[in-house]
Amino acid sequence: MSGTRAITRGALRRLPLPQPDASSDKDGRGLVLVVGGSAHVAGAVLLAGAAALRAGAGKLQLASVSRVAVSLGIAVPE
Repeated sequence: MSGTRAITRGALRRLPLPQPDASSDKDGRGLVLVVGGSAHVAGAVLLAGAAALRAGAGKLQLASVSRVAVSLGIAVPE
């Protein structure tokens, strides 16, 4: 495939995550919306949301089926 490249440790070092400055707030750090999951398996939504917060997102919204919404809200209260 043209335009593809491997994600290596060196590539990740050349593209670090932006570091927020001292004056930034939640709104300035961005909003992430994760949509997915199913009535029986919500793990991918949970992991993607947690990763977004660890990467520096200011606000997080998780959208999934109603059956797992409460458990996702408890697992990621942010």
